[in-house]
Order: sequence, then C-alpha cells, then structure tokens
Amino acid sequence: MRYSVSQSERITSHANSFKVPTTIRTMEWANEFATRPSNESEIAWQSMYPRGGTFFSHAPEVPTRSTLSVFHQLHCLDAIRQAYYQAYDAAIASQWLKAETIPEMTSEAHVMHCIELLRQSLMCASDRTVEVKNSLGGVTGFGTAHKCADYGVLVRKIEVWKMESGDDMEYQSGSAHHSHPHVT
Repeated sequence: MRYSVSQSERITSHANSFKVPTTIRTMEWANEFATRPSNESEIAWQSMYPRGGTFFSHAPEVPTRSTLSVFHQLHCLDAIRQAYYQAYDAAIASQWLKAETIPEMTSEAHVMHCIELLRQSLMCASDRTVEVKNSLGGVTGFGTAHKCADYGVLVRKIEVWKMESGDDMEYQSGSAHHSHPHVT
C-alpha cells in the first residue's frame, strides 16, 4: 500500500498558517507520553488536543474544515508509539502478528505514512537548538532550553475558533482524528 496525494492536498497551506507567541521551554522527561498504551497514557495523549477534536474551520482564515500539522504529527507519533508496543509485546511473547488483526492506526501503511510525514516535518521545522554532549558521549535532549511556540495558546486559539464558528465539537479520539481515504 502506498499513500498518494490528491491535487487538492498539494495546495500550499502556508497562507493559512498563523502566529502564536513563543516561549522558552526546557525539555523534560514525561513518562506518560512514552509509556505503553494504557488508560492513563491515552488520557495524557488526548489532553494535548483541542477539546472536541482537531478539525476546525474559521472564516476567513481557514474556511475549509482542516487541522493543524502539529496535531497530525502528534497523531502520527502516537501511532508509532502504539505500533512499537504492539510489536514489542508480540516479540516478547514469541507471537506472530497477523496483518488482518492489526488496527488501522498501527497498520504498516499508516506507520510508513507517519514515519515519512515526521521525517519531512522535522526537517522542515529544523529545531536549531544546540544540545551539548554529555559525559556518556551522547545527548538526551532533556535539560536543554528551546524557543518554542506556546502550545497552550495554540490549542486555546483553535478551541476559541471552534466555538466562534459554531463547530459541533464532535468527539474525535486522537487515534481517529483523520482518515486516509487516499491509500492506494
């Protein structure tokens, strides 16, 4: 399976991007996002999204129902996290995973899509924060200050836009916030 891009998806959304304030944030370990899927980790992941789901419209800035790339990227990171633990658990139990029993969220086609999307997104954003090598000869990324978009302001702005536009605030889980009708 391969993901293809329709002509309408090729239209640049650069004009639709908007600014939020920046803040200095020191990266710190947060176990609830890195751990295996559980009720607690799912609540943590859902807490990162706007209430009512990630899709919105708000004329004139975003007249067509859309989502922000960061929400799509987080969804993809979560898919990779879930797929990793699914494969890890099967390997530890010496079990084979059957393609027909794997949910779409962790399917090979979806994870491949997510890896490529995240690769390109990371290169596009190109965080240029310098990380100093530690005593073990590597870096953890934690304890380093970064200049970041204020993510809380961003989420609140989308929630306000959803209310202003009369969005029905449908419940959408992070694992179903978008579909892939363009799988070929």
